[in-house]
Amino acid sequence: MREVPLAQEMDQSVAWIPLGNGDGQSRLRAGISLRAAGDLCDPARHAERGDQTAAAASAAARRRFLGGLGIAESRLACCWQVHSRSVLWLDSPVDCAREEADGMLTRDEGSVLGVTVADCLPIFLTDPATGAFGLVHSGWKGTGILESALNLLEVRAGSRLTDLEVTIGPGIGSCCYQVDRERYESFRRRFGPKSVRRSGERLYLDLHAANLRILRKAGVEEIAVVRACTACTPVLSSYRRDGPSFAHMLAFIGETPDRSRS
Repeated sequence: MREVPLAQEMDQSVAWIPLGNGDGQSRLRAGISLRAAGDLCDPARHAERGDQTAAAASAAARRRFLGGLGIAESRLACCWQVHSRSVLWLDSPVDCAREEADGMLTRDEGSVLGVTVADCLPIFLTDPATGAFGLVHSGWKGTGILESALNLLEVRAGSRLTDLEVTIGPGIGSCCYQVDRERYESFRRRFGPKSVRRSGERLYLDLHAANLRILRKAGVEEIAVVRACTACTPVLSSYRRDGPSFAHMLAFIGETPDRSRS
């Protein structure tokens, strides 16, 4: 396991997420929008709540963000996130926005997979041997979704888990993720003592450690971790820190123009 930094661009709208072993050979690129990019929530979420103003604003923010990256909106595949452990297999960049799931996998080169986060972890998966790649949204409720993704890669792509390269993206850290005793004890039982932290009477979860345990138990060897805590890092958005004014960040993976070297 190696720790990697966010590669933030000068325009403050996006940070790139290192994939694989860092040799730069992968055709895929991954990134996450920063707080300055605005709220990139699925506009349909706002519309469902009757807030057409917010829906229009998030739609415009998405257009600006994707346009700046050179990604056609028609290539972006998103699911209807419900904090589950469900993962979809996509054969093409079809509209799966109304399918309830929290992760997607594909081998389709035309697809750019996207999930929104604001303390939960985006986790990026690639298989150089089969060309399969994926992205999952893993919060405390959905921790374990990695197991679903790994199983689906084996079944649909014929992946060997030892071939996979996984990067755990930024999320709320154990420095800030204080929880009640019930959640603390449940996490400790399911994901081991390293998945929790105690400081006096205060109890905390470590989402990174829980997912690292899942990957190591499965035999995944090539693992990278972005330790940046959303609540501690001003350029990132955090529901815990920002409250109702938080911005959904869009994490994505797919074939995109390489702006990081421009």
